[in-house]
This record gives sequence, C-alpha cells and structure tokens, in this order.
Amino acid sequence: VNAINGGIECSSSSLDDPSVISRLNKYCKAATALDVDVLLDFGDCTNLESTFNNCVSGSTCSDCMSWEGVTKSPTEGPSRAPTTSPSPKPTGSPSQKPTTSSPTTPKLQSFYGYDYVGEGNCQAYHQYLEKAYYYLLFEPHSSVDECPRVCASYRHLPEFQGLEWGSPSLDGTDEAQSSCKCLFDTGTDLATIVSENGGSPTVTGTTGEGSGFIAGYVRKSLVDCYKVAALEAPEDVVGYEYVGPGQCLDGTDLKYDFKSMTVSGNDFVTECQSQCSPLSPRGFWTKEGTDCKCLFDNGTAQTTDPVDSDGGTGLISNSDYTEGHCFKHLPGLPTIAPTTPPP
Repeated sequence: VNAINGGIECSSSSLDDPSVISRLNKYCKAATALDVDVLLDFGDCTNLESTFNNCVSGSTCSDCMSWEGVTKSPTEGPSRAPTTSPSPKPTGSPSQKPTTSSPTTPKLQSFYGYDYVGEGNCQAYHQYLEKAYYYLLFEPHSSVDECPRVCASYRHLPEFQGLEWGSPSLDGTDEAQSSCKCLFDTGTDLATIVSENGGSPTVTGTTGEGSGFIAGYVRKSLVDCYKVAALEAPEDVVGYEYVGPGQCLDGTDLKYDFKSMTVSGNDFVTECQSQCSPLSPRGFWTKEGTDCKCLFDNGTAQTTDPVDSDGGTGLISNSDYTEGHCFKHLPGLPTIAPTTPPP
C-alpha cells in the first residue's frame, strides 16, 4: 500500500493524468479490501493530494469517494478513521439515511416515479466495494423537481437506474450550479442513448462499475440519490392508465388539442374523467383543483390548440413532467366519442 508514493505518481504535473487517477482508484480499492483505517498522507508527493481531491470531487475515482478526508498527517501517528465518515466497505444492503443529518432538498413526490435512497452518491450492490454508475450530467437545474423531467426520456430503458441531484455541481466544475445526473448501468453506450432519446448533457461519465438496481449510497453532503420506481397516480381512475406528471404527449412528443371542462368536488380527478369519458377517445389532463382538459387529435373541431408543440395525434405515449397529471384511455374499453365535441 505504501507504494503509492512512487515515481509515476509524484512525477506527474497534471491533475487529470489518467494513469495516476487509475492507480489512485486501485489504491483506494486495495485499502478498502485490506480494511485499513486511514490512507497514507500524500504530502511528500507533488500534486498527488490535489489529484486525489480533484478526482474525488469529480466522481472519477469511484473507489476513493468513501476515503475523502481520511488520511494520516505526516506529523501524526496512526489514527482511526473519523466515526462520522462513510464506512470504507458498503454493507451490501441498502444504506439507511444517517440520523445525524438530513437532505438539503425535499424528497420527490411519489408520482414522479422515484424512491428516495439517501444523501450521497447512488451505488449498485456489492458486498465489499463501491459501485457507482455511468451517467449523463445536466446543469444548471435549481430544483430537484426538475430532474425527473430531465431524465424522463430515459425511463423506459432497462439500463436506466435512477438519478442524483446535487448542489454544488456534481462534477465539481462550478460550485455555483446545481446538477442532475441520469444514472445508467456500466457499459451502456451513452452516445447512442443520447442520439436515440435526446438530451444535451454537460458531462458524460463512464468511470463507474455499477449495474443493476440502486442498493445504497455513499454519504456525500448536498447530493441526493433516488432510484427509479413505479409511477404512482394521485388517484386511481377506472378505465384509464396513469401516464405520468405533466402534459400528455403523443409518440412524437406533440401535445393534443383540448376542451376545458368545469369540475369541482373532492374527487377532482375522477370527476374530470367522468366528464371526458363520453367525449374523448384519447384521455385527459388535470391539475387538481383548477384544470380539467379532455384531449383530442390535432384539428378536431371546436377544440383549443395548445400554446406550444401543437399537433398531437393517436394514442398518448408519454408526459412532459411539468405540472398536472396525464391519464390515457385504455384501448378496448367503451367510450362514446362524437366527431365534434359539444360546444
């Protein structure tokens, strides 16, 4: 383990030398496997401590993240790792959120389709080692509620596992910005993912080794980890499927013409459905307490065009993760749909 302070690492003048970063990551992995208490001090090796801090803050040294700040000073004798730092070895089961701290951001509501895991970087299951994921990072995003919208076009992919939201920037390049990370299994072709599903990521990360469901997290302040889960409707509606939060979209991400309805009462969503069911073969959008819109193919008479992305036709395919909730009519169930809605 003492060999880290050798000629290769100390002779490098670059903070992002890939060979040094790789050896640092292997050093941390070995330290975890050997169950040592602290890492040796980097002070006698030029730039090594700066390289270590840089790659940890940028998540390029996934096996070093739990060792951040746990080193031995050259003037100190051996000491135990601080009890407030993350354990060097994940427990193998989903980590519990530390009782001594709380997330700096609110948890996403369940209808967004994510479960909160904890305050830190998401990790795949491994009995001993940390396993971070490949990712697409988007910034700036000032609220955690924006992240489901950013990652929405990837939810249908089996490689997609969840998301992280962090402030300051998750990649460490801009302390003033906040970021969303969409997380994918190791080995995922992220270039193809973006090409086929859209998005303009600020950073693409391919240094992780995690695959499969998110099982836990490595403690890191100002970062929240969420794993993908089933979407949960605000109300169950017979004969309709909950698509997700936001405006309804067709298969080409266009919005539908609509007819606004007057709705009141406690069961707002159900009442909206009852008014739209005899009229629309597509579905309805509702913002509980204020809006109910029956949806129609583009060009249907006596309907209103959406303010943007007009042209939706055919079956509802997705939602845009903005405000309100989208429900689509299930094919095969009876719905009376006149060619022209009543005035």
